[in-house]
Amino acid sequence: MKRSTLPAVRTGIWGALSAALLLSACSQTPGPTQFSSAQPGTVSKVGAVQPQAISGTNIDAWRQQVIYLVMPDRFSNGNTSNDGLGQPNCLDTANPTKFHGGDLQGLRNKLGYIRDLGATAVWTTPVYKQVGIVNGTQCGYHGYWPDYTNPNDTAIEPRFGTSADLTGLISDLKAGGQKYMMDMVVNHAGYGARIVSQNPPGSTATAPATTSSAPWPACPTSGRRTAPSPRT
Repeated sequence: MKRSTLPAVRTGIWGALSAALLLSACSQTPGPTQFSSAQPGTVSKVGAVQPQAISGTNIDAWRQQVIYLVMPDRFSNGNTSNDGLGQPNCLDTANPTKFHGGDLQGLRNKLGYIRDLGATAVWTTPVYKQVGIVNGTQCGYHGYWPDYTNPNDTAIEPRFGTSADLTGLISDLKAGGQKYMMDMVVNHAGYGARIVSQNPPGSTATAPATTSSAPWPACPTSGRRTAPSPRT
């Protein structure tokens, strides 16, 4: 009898200890974290990390959204006149690694369909201007190989449309009571992007600063990979 009760007793002790540790951790207020001193000419700054106030109202508003994720190039071609724009040799509907012609106008044309599905917000992959063909076979149809430059020219990928098309999409969504999100690439540029030659990896320059027409923040330049998203 005693042996059979040992596992239950041990479990109870560990459970109580775990709960006590968890409550202890939650009750502690973390102190400010200090960064090390920055070297002259670098983008790092000395300072303390302070608690960030987050609006519960905004959090709740986004938790309630039904978000429809769209890769514009693979969704709908609403304007065939822009299919041949942008970098050469990047349009081929038979090639899964190249552009297929979908654009912002095509997305605008289908907003009623998305709304009927019950989606209350649209999230697109990045629509920045993309670099040219990579390794002779691949293009940035997905939006994650941005052709950034410094200073930022806020260019939209021509095959997706224009800045007016993007503004129109956002206006259409708002008119229908929907929200918009766009994936952001803040920690890398595309292969051979203009900013890579302007500010090679390891340099102390920062990416293009935030502007009223382009809500992506300044950050150290990097050679690769992906990131967060602005929303409206």
